[in-house]
Amino acid sequence: MADIFGLGMKTIPQSRIPRLRRVFDERLARIPLMRHPGFHFDLEQEGYKEYVFGGRYAYSSEFGAICHDLAHAVEFGPDRFDERCNPWGGFTFNLGKIEIAGREYEHPVTGQATERECRTYGIQARLADAFGMKLNFEAHAAYCAHLCRHMPDWVAYSGKEAQLLQLIGESRDMFSQAEIFQRLEGWFDLTERRLKAEHTEDL
Repeated sequence: MADIFGLGMKTIPQSRIPRLRRVFDERLARIPLMRHPGFHFDLEQEGYKEYVFGGRYAYSSEFGAICHDLAHAVEFGPDRFDERCNPWGGFTFNLGKIEIAGREYEHPVTGQATERECRTYGIQARLADAFGMKLNFEAHAAYCAHLCRHMPDWVAYSGKEAQLLQLIGESRDMFSQAEIFQRLEGWFDLTERRLKAEHTEDL
């Protein structure tokens, strides 16, 4: 799979895949919900696509990647499934648009995308804990706040890293663990229902 710069995506050495799969499977097995028929993952995929949660960040497979996209599903919640899970089974991230000389460009006018990402980072930390990952939360929050510089609406938070750190910290406690898994279960239920409907249409 080529990346957006056309430089090519490095593949994971085949010799590493069985061990990585064991690590992913062992962590997922800690939570019975992850046996839900609406949950699918691919450790070689980046991002959430075709109803599959990816286990990859750029050049490496990391369990944190699955935690991050699961956290997006939790943050959106099942009540927004139809709005936030597009017909191709990926997340829909809404950004403001502007038209210039007949062409459309992203034009965010608030910091809502960055705020959403910070909430996701906080929830991600709770999921990592639930899956038995050893996570230094302060280091995690600092790294994630730094990553926010790549968000399209970064200008709204430029020079305000303390606010981002506070938001990530508050978001870690946004939901109880029970609520996190209730929201995920709802997302998986709706995924399963949509996949069954798509299968029926194809018959």
